[in-house]
Amino acid sequence: MKKIIVLAGGNDQIALIKALRERYEGVEIVLIDFAENPVAKSFADKHLVISTMDQDAVLRATKEENADMIIITCGDQPLPIMAYVAEQLNLPCYLTYEQALSLTNKQFMKDIMINNGIPTAKYFVVNRQLNEDMVSSLSFPLIIKPADCNGSKGVRKVVDIDDLRMYTQQAIELSRSRTAIIEEFKEGIEISVDAFVNNGKASVLMTSQLNKHQVNDSTMVIYQSVIPAQLGKTVLDKIDEIANKIARAYKLSFSPLLIQMIVNGEEVSVIEFSARIGGGAKYQTIKEYTGFNILNANIDAMVGKTSDISFKPSKAVVSRCHLYTIGGVFDRIWGLEQLIKEGIIDSYTQTVSSGCKVLAPQGSSNRIGSVLIKASSYDELTSKIQTAINTIKVLDSDGTDILYRRMYE
Repeated sequence: MKKIIVLAGGNDQIALIKALRERYEGVEIVLIDFAENPVAKSFADKHLVISTMDQDAVLRATKEENADMIIITCGDQPLPIMAYVAEQLNLPCYLTYEQALSLTNKQFMKDIMINNGIPTAKYFVVNRQLNEDMVSSLSFPLIIKPADCNGSKGVRKVVDIDDLRMYTQQAIELSRSRTAIIEEFKEGIEISVDAFVNNGKASVLMTSQLNKHQVNDSTMVIYQSVIPAQLGKTVLDKIDEIANKIARAYKLSFSPLLIQMIVNGEEVSVIEFSARIGGGAKYQTIKEYTGFNILNANIDAMVGKTSDISFKPSKAVVSRCHLYTIGGVFDRIWGLEQLIKEGIIDSYTQTVSSGCKVLAPQGSSNRIGSVLIKASSYDELTSKIQTAINTIKVLDSDGTDILYRRMYE
């Protein structure tokens, strides 16, 4: 590889760039990101100020740079851009454009789940305007989400028709296709499943329980993951079966696979999934917990190379705790080095730069960083988390602590 285009300039792409340089000696990395100074900029050889969602501009840039590969990892919505450009320029890619489109549109995804026996909540699709007669077929509370947005943006829980009207319209406006999904709310614990598809077979690497904080009546944000999720054999067998049904339905040969689901007793209901690695340094958590380097496997998948899916889950319990603020101008995080020295936290990841304006939690994009904590038991893990959260200070430009602690109370 002589030249590689990397889409998006966040912290996860820093790790990707480092992995690409280790794999391909002397490679030139061209970063595409709409921001003037993304955090990954200094790790690339060249930065083009282009939106990763501007398909035509990304195609032109990749062609002009005469790139040998275009890649994004740990990112969802730019997947179709990567696949489209790769198809147009006959570059290697683990997804076709058609696969990538259906993996990033929740309407297509729901249809595929129903047609392939993948359990999911009862739903209907709203195109541009709500038809209230359709609501009678569903039971409140309901979840509303744009059909094609990043992360949890625009996702709302509603309990009555007035909220349904308001938040459906917001979801439609946030959607590029002006389409929203309305589905029944499923009670249970939310589980994130990380898997890898190798030669068409999906292997489940890790399960995480996602803990959420209710910001207001309609908004919840994920503030913590706990690994492994405490699941019985029946549920784990169902998860393995679901992962392989998804791989077969999408004809995935070599690909990371991220699945979000709700588990209630032995009932499993899939929320959504994507052929990517989870964001927020998930690649690091997977490697530390299982020993499997999913980032390198993702690079191999781009060129159709088989990966060695041998891994051994740790006997430790692990948590990645996300840090949010009450809002302000971020300056620095205080206390991390001392916590590492004392063995309370293992590592940390910062996702915003000093001087950036940060907002109170409304979605995953409002995180300013996360800490990884390991322990030998769930009780020890809880104790370490409380020590870490009580010690860490997120300081604004005036030296005021703006860490949002309430979610950990």
